[in-house]
Amino acid sequence: MTQTAAAKETDSPVDETIDLGSALLVAEGEGGGYEPVAVVSTIREAREFADQDFEHRMVEINKGVEPMYPARYAIWTRGDQGKYRIVSTFQAD
Repeated sequence: MTQTAAAKETDSPVDETIDLGSALLVAEGEGGGYEPVAVVSTIREAREFADQDFEHRMVEINKGVEPMYPARYAIWTRGDQGKYRIVSTFQAD
């Protein structure tokens, strides 16, 4: 999976190991659908959950089940002003 930086409230870089508190990892589909995957505390942990989730979805597809195919995974966290924002995304591949 390829990581891309998302728009931030500040210009400070987002490190993979920085504590995000209780961030939400979300799988996003091409058609605009989305599914929560896990609560994570770092980008590195989110990448691990995203990898596992993607592999699980591929197994389900091979079994004939039709789960949502994620186009990307996004990490949402609460920003300084209390609004939720995306801090990083991972392209599913």
